[in-house]
Amino acid sequence: MSANEFWTNSDGLNVRFGLEKGGVAKEGVISTMGDESVLQVKIVGTDLGSADAPIATHPLAGIPTGAHLISATLYVTEAFTSGGSGTLTLGLWNDDGDGTFSVIDADGIDATIAKTALDAIGDHVACDGALVGTGTAAIAGTGDRPVFVSGYYATAAFTAGKADLIIKYRI
Repeated sequence: MSANEFWTNSDGLNVRFGLEKGGVAKEGVISTMGDESVLQVKIVGTDLGSADAPIATHPLAGIPTGAHLISATLYVTEAFTSGGSGTLTLGLWNDDGDGTFSVIDADGIDATIAKTALDAIGDHVACDGALVGTGTAAIAGTGDRPVFVSGYYATAAFTAGKADLIIKYRI
């Protein structure tokens, strides 16, 4: 095996050798303790459109159907800018199982977060959408397929900005 090759172990993980580095994941479950899990989704302002759409649809970046969202916090890692007073809205979409997705709640995580709340590194927003912190309301997806975080801008497109959305949920 040469210095820059890799092999896949029995867990399905790539083991790398030499100078090759693994890629950084954009999203995924970063912690699980008992029945509580923490999902991290990276939000990139310039990747958002003016229409609501899933941010990431990899199965490891989803929230299980039937989960209860305990909390959601957005942490700014690069200041958001726009040509106007852009806003950010975050919600959830369902995997329909046929390669398409449908809206569960377009602003269920948070609605119209103002650019002024996102314009400095270290800013953070405690999300308060209808699906966050409801206790008894479970996320209603379809079958056993996960649901995914969605987002869009309104008023003006973001020209820069990155944030980590940290969602704590219970199954």
